[in-house]
Amino acid sequence: LKDTVKRKYGEKVNELQRECVNKRRRTNLPDQAVEIFREWFRTHTANPYPNEDEKAELAERAGVSEAQVSNWFVNVRKRYWKPHSSEGATQIPAVPKKPAGR
Repeated sequence: LKDTVKRKYGEKVNELQRECVNKRRRTNLPDQAVEIFREWFRTHTANPYPNEDEKAELAERAGVSEAQVSNWFVNVRKRYWKPHSSEGATQIPAVPKKPAGR
């Protein structure tokens, strides 16, 4: 049975192993990019949704793709931003720096 399975699926298993080895690992954004995004976020806490032109400018300044800009803002809004407190005032999030050793 082992030989039959190996003959039938061996090449596919090898292909999947090569694919896994070749996948790129996730990397953090450059510190400079994160600082640029944080500053924009701090100055736009009432509405931290950059439009397409702002995303393009942030991406160019930070040296990253527009998709990375969008993902960073989605994640920060989801993790840290509170649109309104019970009094209706916008709370400024504490956007942490990345942990040491990462």
